Amino acid sequence: MNGLRHALYSTGSRTVAVVAFVVLLLLFVYPTPDGIIFGLLRAVFLGIVVLIFFELYREKYKNHSVSSVNHLPVREDLPDTGSISSSDKAPTVAFITNLMADTMPGFGIAYYNRSREHAPLTLMETSGKDVNFAAKVSVETEWMGDILKDGKFLTPGEDSAQMEHFFDEEGIVQESVTLLSLPVNGVGATNGALIVHADRFADFKEHHRPMAESFASALSSVEAAGDGKSPDAEQLGFFKRLDRFQIDLDIARSKEQFLGAISDLCGQNFTFDKLTLILKDPERVTEVVVEEVRGYTNDFAVGARFEREDSLLWKVFDGGEPVIVDLSRHGNALEGRFRKGDTESHHFLSYIGVPIKTQGTVSGCLVLESLISGRYLGKEGGNLQILCARLGVLLDWWQKYNLIRETAMHDSLTGLLNHGSFIELFEQELQRASRYDEKLVLLMLDLDKFKRVNDTHGHLYGDYVLRNTSALLKSAVRNIDIVARYGGEEFAIILVKAGKRETTESARRIVAAIAEHNFEKDGISVKMTISAGMAEYPSDGSSARDLIAQADRAMYDVKRQGGNDVGSANNNSGTIN
Repeated sequence: MNGLRHALYSTGSRTVAVVAFVVLLLLFVYPTPDGIIFGLLRAVFLGIVVLIFFELYREKYKNHSVSSVNHLPVREDLPDTGSISSSDKAPTVAFITNLMADTMPGFGIAYYNRSREHAPLTLMETSGKDVNFAAKVSVETEWMGDILKDGKFLTPGEDSAQMEHFFDEEGIVQESVTLLSLPVNGVGATNGALIVHADRFADFKEHHRPMAESFASALSSVEAAGDGKSPDAEQLGFFKRLDRFQIDLDIARSKEQFLGAISDLCGQNFTFDKLTLILKDPERVTEVVVEEVRGYTNDFAVGARFEREDSLLWKVFDGGEPVIVDLSRHGNALEGRFRKGDTESHHFLSYIGVPIKTQGTVSGCLVLESLISGRYLGKEGGNLQILCARLGVLLDWWQKYNLIRETAMHDSLTGLLNHGSFIELFEQELQRASRYDEKLVLLMLDLDKFKRVNDTHGHLYGDYVLRNTSALLKSAVRNIDIVARYGGEEFAIILVKAGKRETTESARRIVAAIAEHNFEKDGISVKMTISAGMAEYPSDGSSARDLIAQADRAMYDVKRQGGNDVGSANNNSGTIN
């Protein structure tokens, strides 16, 4: 049979097919003699032909399958968890322990390892609270074997003698100090240890040990991979993807892009039927706002608000601790997931809500829900808590950057966009209008005789007029329109997705609103007017420079005629009555 296969595979399939066709023709089509011998020959040759086609088909399928596997797209974003070089191990260990410190603020973290079975534990990495951990710890004690095998809490009194081994000579063991020791496996008989230091035993909450065990598991994976053994690819992969996410994340993104990236990361690492990312409303302390939703949306969507009431959501915000509930067991006994009664109309079976803290304060919450019971009671729930601790740091960075960016983009006196930001956004809007074949209108406005106000009533009153004018302009346009302080007493408005024909009346109403307003402050009452010039893209110009020049020219034409009017780039103006 092997000889037949070799002959077949060394011969072109086209040649074999021709031979088979000729044999079949001679045996079944061409006039055939009768007799038992020819009948047997027919059967034999038919069997051979069937075998030939079977072997050819199997080889072709095999080659096709191998070819398909070899050309499958490779997920380059997933980590290579098969092995970790010694040079990669140290930064990976440092990342894990630092992430643990972020996840468990207020605790001291120490990771010990040893090079051979009877060697002392050597301090490899510390993070979190500053603790005088010992550089080396002897393992030649009976109790150390229990720690390296199963892990345990070491508490004052009964375990004081054992605890002292983990502190250097200058370290003072306070009476209330508690240590949690967890084994780091994966390096054969030379197990290491992850030590968590707390000032008091009461500092350890119910969720802290499972969370610490997740980090110990990740460290075990690093050691196993570095030692050439098979690591826990799933756990180590999660930590590496989280590390890569932090490295690649651009905090200069918009809020929507930033939160969308977080949602994408969750989709890659967790199983859920509904994801909800909620942030506190900085102006309303009793309300939170849904900023991101993925999956099920029949109960609510982005933009929904929840006021404080008895619910799992507010247990997270008010308690500052994760809430993990198997709704299949006592869902009806709860007040609600997000609002009262919603467990009865939306039948999720697993719920986990984890706080997102910035600078020690709960500023958000990430909720995952599943239609499968007990989904988040294990490693997945612990990983979500780890993720949220890191998100708190990233959210804090983004908020600080965004504050700086917003400050840099806006005029400090009026709160409107400043000149530079206006030009940048104007260019973007022109590109968008060109791409979608839309119109837009640029409105340039300048307060009439403003210098007289400064000269007569002083610059503080002039600042008041500018602030009030800015508020009037902002309130007179749509949310999608752009209002900026162009410079001095001059303003600019971009009216998007519209032409001069549709916006001329709006421009006249803006001019009229300024003329009708009474600028009154500290016993001073002044009436002001404003002049406006309009230019339309693309009929009056295709660049920001051209449109600004056209609108400016129309505005100054109005000023020369006495002001308090709207002019356009084609000299089509009308007087406000």
